[in-house]
Amino acid sequence: MDNSSLLKEENNPIKSRTYVVLMVLNATLGSFYFGYEMAVLNTSEDKLTAHFKWDKHDKDLYIPWIVSIISISALFGALLAGPLSKLGRRVAIILTDVFSILAIGVCLLSFYNINVWVLLLGRLLCGISVGLNSALVPLYIREISPI
Repeated sequence: MDNSSLLKEENNPIKSRTYVVLMVLNATLGSFYFGYEMAVLNTSEDKLTAHFKWDKHDKDLYIPWIVSIISISALFGALLAGPLSKLGRRVAIILTDVFSILAIGVCLLSFYNINVWVLLLGRLLCGISVGLNSALVPLYIREISPI
């Protein structure tokens, strides 16, 4: 087999257009995750108030923290992306995805445990994974693009 045939775009799965499109779609799920995490609890204040049985004072105390902790912790996640990317962009994105799944699990635990502090911890971890995704995904897309 001739080595030059392996370098052609249609024979090399790494450089094929379909592969790049699928990897970009997969990587951009991190951007979807960013938008989802920012919006998912911003509109459900009444449901959270009923679930956790808050009065007006508790609602005014917890809701701003629950909503804003994503943005605050995303800053730290973005700062952690640099050292994490030294493992390789693909490995870093896989580790970020595993961390995201664990963070969502902590958020889900808060609804079974009925504890607002667990929800805050889960949102903090989700924010870190949002920051990691925001920094790593554009680098990964640039790294795999054939141009």
